[in-house]
Formats: sequence, C-alpha cells, structure tokens
Amino acid sequence: MGFLSNIWNGIVDFIQAGTADRWFIYLAIFLIVIDIFTSTDLPTFISYILLTFVVYRHLPGNIIVRLTLSVLVFFSFVFLYYFVWGNFKRFIVDNLFAKDVIKSGMESLVGEPGTIRVVDGVQAAKVQGDIYPLASPVPYGDGTPFVVKAVEGGMIIPDFGDAGRIVQ
Repeated sequence: MGFLSNIWNGIVDFIQAGTADRWFIYLAIFLIVIDIFTSTDLPTFISYILLTFVVYRHLPGNIIVRLTLSVLVFFSFVFLYYFVWGNFKRFIVDNLFAKDVIKSGMESLVGEPGTIRVVDGVQAAKVQGDIYPLASPVPYGDGTPFVVKAVEGGMIIPDFGDAGRIVQ
C-alpha cells in the first residue's frame, strides 16, 4: 500500500504546487499521446496551440514580438509534426497496433481466386460471385482460373500463373 500512497501524495503535491503553465504542458503531452490512438490530427494541433500559448507567456518584449515569435514556434511545431512526429507515429501504429491493414472495397479482392467469364461477347472477371471488368483483354477462354493480382481504376488485373493458354 505504500507504493500507491506515494503516488497519491505525489499527485496531491503536484496539484497544490502546480502552475497553469505546467498543467498546459501536461495536457499537451497527454493530447500528443492520445494522438497515437486516433486517426485525426486534432489532439496534436490542440496541444501545439497550448504549447505555443505557454511559450507566448514566457517570451520577453512587446506584444508584436511575442506574437511573431509565437507564430514561428507554432509553425515549427507543425513542421516537426509532419516531418518527424507524423512519420514516427505512422511507424509505431503500423508496426505495433495495426499490423494487419484491413482493406475494403475492390482492394479487398487482391489475392482472391476468380475465373474468366465471357458476358455478351466481352471478357470479364468473376470473383466471389460478382462480375468485374478486366483492365485489358486476356488471351484466355471462358472458365480459366486466375488470382487477382491488383485492382486499378475499378478494373481487375488477373494473374494466371500456370493456367493453360487458349489461343482464340
């Protein structure tokens, strides 16, 4: 119980001795950490505004100098976000939290088996029971199996592998 009471006492001491700037900084850090788990950039930009406000409060000089330097600080934060933190966050999320990227729509068809079908004299791809257009005509006949290699512009690009070639 001593460990928890030490933590509680530390929190109470922090609250009693805390300044507004310290709270703004901790709230900003909390929002930046929350940003890892959200798909929006809003928490991070709110934290940048808070941090910029703290910097503004501690800058010497008249209001014009303080505002100018604060705007530069804010844009420095934004620059760091897009070139450092954004890439770091993407790396962390992709490698630790979202190892399997879920694809939806036609992109989810990549890797699925299908067959060539001729519908009204036009070649098409039948994948998962649905008919899709082919990106380009293929030299294979009706019923030839394939695997969806890619989807481009709403059209299927098939990979026939070792499928028998039928001359038309």
